[in-house]
Amino acid sequence: MKGKRVLTVVFETTKHIPANEVTVSCEESLSSKRPIRGEYNYTKQKWQYDISLPSDADKATLCFHVNEDITMEQNPIVVSDDNLQKVNVFTDQNISFPSYKKRYLHAVENLLNEETDFSRRYVPSNLDTDQKYDVIVIGSGMGGGIVADQLSDSGLSVLVLEAGSVHLPSHIGNTPIPASEVDVRKSVAYDNAPGSVLKKDVHLNLGGRSIYWSDLIPRMNKWDFEQWDKEIVDYLKLGGYIEAERLFRKRTEYNNYEKVFRARLEEKLPDYDVQHLPRSFHQEMSWITKRQGNPDERPTGYFSTAALLLNSVSYPKMKTGGENITINLNHLVTHLEWEGRKVTGVVCQDLINHKERIYRGKVVVLAAGATESPCIALRSKLNDKSDKIGRGLTDHQDAKLDFEIPRKSLSITSIDQAKIFLLPNPDVGNDNKFSCELALNHRFWEPRYDDDDLYEESLGDDDAPIKSTIKFLFPKPLNESNWIKLGEPRPIVNVEPMQNHPSEEQANELKEKVLNFLGVASSEVAKPLKYREESETYHTGGSLRIGEHGTGVVDKHLKFHEYDNLYCCDLSVFPHIPTANPSLTLGALALRLAKHINEVHKSK
Repeated sequence: MKGKRVLTVVFETTKHIPANEVTVSCEESLSSKRPIRGEYNYTKQKWQYDISLPSDADKATLCFHVNEDITMEQNPIVVSDDNLQKVNVFTDQNISFPSYKKRYLHAVENLLNEETDFSRRYVPSNLDTDQKYDVIVIGSGMGGGIVADQLSDSGLSVLVLEAGSVHLPSHIGNTPIPASEVDVRKSVAYDNAPGSVLKKDVHLNLGGRSIYWSDLIPRMNKWDFEQWDKEIVDYLKLGGYIEAERLFRKRTEYNNYEKVFRARLEEKLPDYDVQHLPRSFHQEMSWITKRQGNPDERPTGYFSTAALLLNSVSYPKMKTGGENITINLNHLVTHLEWEGRKVTGVVCQDLINHKERIYRGKVVVLAAGATESPCIALRSKLNDKSDKIGRGLTDHQDAKLDFEIPRKSLSITSIDQAKIFLLPNPDVGNDNKFSCELALNHRFWEPRYDDDDLYEESLGDDDAPIKSTIKFLFPKPLNESNWIKLGEPRPIVNVEPMQNHPSEEQANELKEKVLNFLGVASSEVAKPLKYREESETYHTGGSLRIGEHGTGVVDKHLKFHEYDNLYCCDLSVFPHIPTANPSLTLGALALRLAKHINEVHKSK
């Protein structure tokens, strides 16, 4: 038997959607994954399954199951002959199930909820709703994870409520990863309104998107600070960024090729500040500042709040370990209860035991993300004088060009690499407001190879051109026409396409100078930068913005104006979308918020 064929099966249903998952078993399937899981399309209201069969198969015997252990009432279905070549469609009229206890209808597609031996042992939930915590943190991503860890270290009792489970792709352990997004588990939690272009993926799992983060960690630029509260800016400049960089394990040493390249580029572009680009993952020759012990303990370091929190709960007997922190996985927060100016309860669905639970804390921190946090606020019907909850959902603009450097044009080999930041220097009259990222031989920031043979093969032909990228990032004010609203069965977002091309002439001029310096062919230089129109959830923010009472949802301490014990710590609070990747700024804000909660609420 050689080869295989793929049978496509569709189940059109409005009764059984992802919270009540429908799977298929097939006797003849080549897949080792039993049962066979499909994907649900909310727009077309259907499950679709692609089933691998032997190439000489003459039939497929199918049986549908809901929530794995409820089998359809009909006898197994046999698909044979020519039908194996077709898309086989079934409906609620063809397929029915015995009565079963339906799960909470959350309508989040691709949300993984599981309780494993690992999670039971090392991340045990506390289902005692009579216990009152000092702080409840909703979401364990970049903002929530840092706040929770810092507050538990200071002696406060902290409960983290996370909708997903422990999802451990290779990124957490910094082990070899494929050069693709296969490991990235994206959930779909909202629908785009007509014409909206926000890419529909959020990360509902312990650590949120931070477990996939391995990118740039720059600070905001001077022109970005103009849009922020002065007290926050002073904090960032006078130590906040330094603390966050230490937490993120910012790398401060660079390979020799990059050092020489930077010096040459500085001479060529005197009106730009040419910097090494600080990054956290896949960097050779690095050292960690201001930390005792072996400075190269993680020479290809990473930062993940999943790793941070798992580290804490793994050491419950240490004073800064897990004795003060509880992580309830698979707990999807639906809304908040409140009375007057106090949040009195956090209402969530236990997606493993299929039961609603209400937890209580002196302080509550919303950190579910720029699309999820405003939805929780809207479901809670929170008071908001500004009427800005869910409004202003905005991403920054970028423009890029992928190009190849001919090997003879520059002294560069297949193992040379560089990642450089170019910032306009206003001291010499350069008033452009953008950053430029130049990545030479950037495949070194994709997979990690422990097998030397694979590594050598990945380097390719010594005479092959070097694949590289030049990318520009531009700041963006919040777009008041963008919003997220509640809908059925799930929220609706409207994010307009980014059709403007800021600083297009100036950015293309710099691109030409850089590519000419690299000896790139004139045909490549002539190609214009491609400006992005779609927005991505990763850097989108502004839906619970910082501002004065009446113009913003939260104040400069990230506290909701109308409530004394409710805060937000995710990209929702950004009052302006900065040029830079927002991760470092969010990390610094999380550290600041933890200090504030300690100062204001610890003695209460």
